This record gives sequence, C-alpha cells and structure tokens, in this order.
Amino acid sequence: MALNQLQYERLMRFLDADMTLEEMEAFEKELAANSEMRQQLTFEQAARESLTKEKNAEPWFNQSNPYSTNGKVHAAPFKPLVQKKWLAFAVAASVLVIAATYMLFKNNTASPPLVIHSIDTGATQKTVVPQPVKTQPVDSSILLCLYKKYFIKDTLPDAHPMLLADALNGYDNGNYTALQKFDLSNLPQTRGSADENQEILQLAHYYKGIAFLETANDTKAIEHLQWMVGKSTDKNYKQKSRWYLALAYLKIGDKANAVEQLKRLTNTVNTYTTRAKKLMEKMSQINL
Repeated sequence: MALNQLQYERLMRFLDADMTLEEMEAFEKELAANSEMRQQLTFEQAARESLTKEKNAEPWFNQSNPYSTNGKVHAAPFKPLVQKKWLAFAVAASVLVIAATYMLFKNNTASPPLVIHSIDTGATQKTVVPQPVKTQPVDSSILLCLYKKYFIKDTLPDAHPMLLADALNGYDNGNYTALQKFDLSNLPQTRGSADENQEILQLAHYYKGIAFLETANDTKAIEHLQWMVGKSTDKNYKQKSRWYLALAYLKIGDKANAVEQLKRLTNTVNTYTTRAKKLMEKMSQINL
C-alpha cells in the first residue's frame, strides 16, 4: 500500500535529521513494522546521493550555466536522457545500500567445511575439516554512533545547594569550568551539614560526570559516575548515573561494561528502563 502524505513527510524529516529523540524512536518503530516505508527510505537515500553526484557531474545542471528566454534567465530543463541516467544511478545506489545493510546486520556465519580429497590404492576418500567460526569484531565507531544518538545532557533540579549555585549555573549555560574545578575534598562543616554535604557530593559528582562527557574527558566522567553508582544514597540519581555510565562506556568502545550497566537498569523500573531496553535491542540488531 502506498504511503500517505503524513508518513512521507515524517520520512523526509527523518532524512533531514529534523526529529527529536522521541519522534525518532516512534518513527523507527513504525519503520520496523512497515516494509513500504523501509523501501521508500532506501530509495530516497539512494536518490539523494545520486542527485548530488549528478549535479556535480553535469555542467548544464549548474545554475551558473543559464539559458535565456525572452530576456529571462533560467536553468536548463531536465533532459530525458539524463533522467534515465539518473534513474539508473538511483537503482544502482539502492542495490548497494541494501547489500551494505545486509552485510552489516547479518549474523555471523561459519565458513563452509573444507573438503580435502586424498587418493590411495582404493577409491577416493573425502576428509572433512571443519573451519573455525569467524566472529565479527566490535566496531567502536558504531558504539560511538549509538552514544551520540542516545546522549542528552540532563537538566538541573529546581533547587540545589547555594554552594553549588555558580558551578551548576555554568553547567546550565554550557560553561563547565567552575563545576569541573569544584573541590569536593574540603567541604565546609556546619551544624546539620552531613545531609547537605551528602547532597552536594551527589549533585557535584553526577553533573561533573556529564560535564566531563561533554568536554571529551571520558576517564574523568567514568570516575565520577562510578562514584555515584557505588556511593550515592539517592536511588533516582544512582539509576540516572548508571545510564550515563553505560553511555560513557559506549563512547570509549567498552561494550562489556556498557551492557552490564544497561542490564542493571532493565532489572528494575526506573526513568531509563525503556531507553536501556531499546539501546540493548539496537546493539543486538547490529550484532554487537
């Protein structure tokens, strides 16, 4: 069945990267269930690539080579011969895209057994030598792409300790210097400060971890997020930290530790349970 106008518009927005994370997740569900949309997506991707190559290859397609009619300048008309050529390019590109996708997503398969023929004084005998199964190495670039897709900088709480005000305001504005330099080893000791200091430690470690991820200091990010997972007394922030810790491991290509954190998130009901399940499904689909 042909796509309706709304489906086609969403497909175009997906290709133009003009979707929020929630819209993209909803679209991917629809795409998985609709073969017509997948075929159209493949064709549109190939058509865009082919059209770009055609523009670069055909001088008449360039606006700097105009035609003139009745004193008005306009671009050259689309030529039937070139249209056929463009269509051939689109079909060829579609085949290449489908083939590349199949090679990327297919399961690991074993090589066929090697048959060795040995000749003796009697009849020919066949000796079957099994070949080892070839495993596909984890592509760290794919893990990095997943990190970029799922990472969203967390927002600040409505209220936070005054001691962290400047550091967290900087975080909110994309300036992480004050937060990253904030000293957690010498917090002031005042009456009733034990609970407040624990809150300061938790917020500082958590947002420091995200800030270091934002500035590509992944080792520091993991250090602070591990502190939260191990020592935080706030269940909500502990689970949120586990999510960002999993993303940090994805970013550096550490699949095993990323999966371990994601599994822990899926074992309980929390803010990131659904996202953790989706991310693990993605990793499973691409054979990671």
